[in-house]
Amino acid sequence: MSGIILVGFMGSGKSTVGKQLAEALHCEFIEMDQEIERKTNQTIPEIFASKGEIFFRETEYQVLTESIQKKAVVATGGGVVTFDKSKALLKRESPVIYLKGHVDTLFSRIVNDQHNKRPLATAKTKQEIAEMMSQRETLYEEVATHTIVIDDLPVSDIVSIIMKEIKGMRL
Repeated sequence: MSGIILVGFMGSGKSTVGKQLAEALHCEFIEMDQEIERKTNQTIPEIFASKGEIFFRETEYQVLTESIQKKAVVATGGGVVTFDKSKALLKRESPVIYLKGHVDTLFSRIVNDQHNKRPLATAKTKQEIAEMMSQRETLYEEVATHTIVIDDLPVSDIVSIIMKEIKGMRL
């Protein structure tokens, strides 16, 4: 096992959980969106506006390829599973943890998050977010080796559940 990969819809806590999980495992944490921004010297919204989603997904795939080779906890972007090359790569990896949340939980987090600007969620209604989640849910399930329902759980509990799930695996 090269690392632990976290997937899930935006707002599911991949970055927050990932940081604490990496601390608990004494390993590196890689937040893919930050790596993409560093690599392109642009923010995610700037990339979408100037170069489009296809360019973003290709860059995301490159960063994913580099990240999974490290002994690290990797927080992917919510749409990583929508790009066939990235999805195929994730299907070959283990463990891939799907942080699954209810639409009410995730919509509230997305709307109230002042730090992350999400180009594909800006000005979306709860119904539109629910539809997007529905389209992606099967994709997350296809790549996941473990699924954790995150609703109403504190981050520390989610980290503990993941630690139990991966017990015996080497990082």
